[in-house]
Amino acid sequence: MEERKHFLNRLAATLVGVAMVTALAGCATSTGARLDRSGQVLNDFRNARVLPDHRYYTTGPQGAPNAILGVSSAYTLVSDRWTEREMTPDLLRRLVFRMNTEFLATEAGLLGAYVLGPEGERIGVWYSAVGITTVVMLGEGKVRIDPPLTPAINRLRTPD
Repeated sequence: MEERKHFLNRLAATLVGVAMVTALAGCATSTGARLDRSGQVLNDFRNARVLPDHRYYTTGPQGAPNAILGVSSAYTLVSDRWTEREMTPDLLRRLVFRMNTEFLATEAGLLGAYVLGPEGERIGVWYSAVGITTVVMLGEGKVRIDPPLTPAINRLRTPD
């Protein structure tokens, strides 16, 4: 019982720390590209709405990712840190459910956001417990979007 209480205290402190970093740091970007929190994007993920003109990627454990990223077909994601997924509503529903379970957070604790370019153009959509990333426009429709900074959350997970 004491071990469980200690774990829950550590978990609470970690989640508060992640929330504070997210609130204070905002979205780290270069070139003016950024994340823009959106209730519409959050609802789209909660309702397992797969956007038809987007390619989807995940990072972290395949069954319970740290983040889900949808990139508009007008852009090419340049990164070896994301795994492209053939997204279906059923798969998206399962991933969102597992993220909620794995992060021990309610859906309100996860955020949805548009990924915006330097001119405010929509590059894609983002879903994660963490709203900190780097978005770099590489030119010619190419973009690098880093996975979220989640070391504190990953330490809480059980091994796959």
